[in-house]
Amino acid sequence: MKNFNTLNPTDIFSLPNNWNKFKFYNLSSVIKEISKKIENEDVLSLTQNGIVVKNVESNKGQIAGSYEKYTKVTPNDIVFNPMDLISGWVDIVTQSGVVSPSYLSFRLDENKANPLFILFQFQTLYVNRMLFNFGKGVATHDGFGRWTINEDTILKTNIYLPDLETQNRAIKYLQQKTKNIDTLVKKIQEKIELLKEQQTTLVNQFVTKGLDSSVEMKDSGVEWIGEIPKHWKLKKLKYISKVSLSSVDRHEYDDELKVNICHYTDVYKNEYISNETQLQKGTCSESEFQKFSLVDKDILLTKDSESPDDIGIPTFVKGTFENTVCGYHIAIVRIFSDQIYSEYIYRLIQSKSSKDYFFTHSSGITRFGLGKGSIENLVIPIPPLNEQIEIAKYIELISSKSTSISKKLLKKISLLKDYRQSLISSVVTGKVKITKDMA
Repeated sequence: MKNFNTLNPTDIFSLPNNWNKFKFYNLSSVIKEISKKIENEDVLSLTQNGIVVKNVESNKGQIAGSYEKYTKVTPNDIVFNPMDLISGWVDIVTQSGVVSPSYLSFRLDENKANPLFILFQFQTLYVNRMLFNFGKGVATHDGFGRWTINEDTILKTNIYLPDLETQNRAIKYLQQKTKNIDTLVKKIQEKIELLKEQQTTLVNQFVTKGLDSSVEMKDSGVEWIGEIPKHWKLKKLKYISKVSLSSVDRHEYDDELKVNICHYTDVYKNEYISNETQLQKGTCSESEFQKFSLVDKDILLTKDSESPDDIGIPTFVKGTFENTVCGYHIAIVRIFSDQIYSEYIYRLIQSKSSKDYFFTHSSGITRFGLGKGSIENLVIPIPPLNEQIEIAKYIELISSKSTSISKKLLKKISLLKDYRQSLISSVVTGKVKITKDMA
């Protein structure tokens, strides 16, 4: 059995015998250049979707105090995020700019190697977690550990290459194939976004106008709600529910209760929280357990984020839970009025009207948040109970159909991306030979 700790990362591949072996430092140089006119440079950020221009004025993501020491890069440079092999990535620069000095940046000798050929080999290592065996740090079960790799390990990585003509032919072939795949993925993503927009429009219409378009309307007096049916009432959320802001964080202590925790990402990504939802383990105090345990029909919503677009995102709790609490950065809305149908309020919080309210009432500069008062003062259009139930059930029917379609489309995207990476890996490791008539 191979000992991965003593092997060089690319030695794990089965590569053609006639390919030449290089150390990465034979093919590249470390970039240390710092821009002299930082105000004229685009700040670039390495993401899972490529190296993109960072909007430093939007306050989204991590904002540096200064960009003076950022590294100057140019097209075809290769950039690694060495700080996190779990969620990090490596990609190629497509436009000049500056990147964080925390990244590792390299310039290829293009007389020896096609930069994309090298990039695809390293990306194959990332995807297959082959660099993981050569990193250091702490990896945790919940994905919040840090597993890093140093510059020396990358520079000493063995790179196996065919002649430059063969590399260029392989990359030309891959560019044609991946372009077709990417175009198809983009079209499917656009379909998913259209479904979301259509559902958002319908939800907003039903929770502010009702299902019967023929009823007489009146001005609500609330700008972000507009007209509502004449027989509906208006109430602030605080008069029909109790709002609590959880203080349960990710730290674990031996003297605390062991619990399941519904975290921010669980709320953000799920329409419902049920017993089928996979939640992480953690601990909380007895007092926190009493205050923040999940109860059937609770509405949970995100209250803090780096972007105001991501606050006020709700999910609905379905079913009873044992030993489960709500995590930090989450608000719990628990309806106490017997004349209010909880799932109707959930759908109203999900609407564009509520989203607009939360956006204007969030505060912050680099991180945005909703205070308890802002949540409690959300104005709710309230139809009679039977209408609330009817509206909520109708929206659930529409939502379930939309979700079913979206899941199928997302599955297609996943399969296409898997095929894309498999194709790249097969070509840059020599499993698929690209002849002249193929490129």
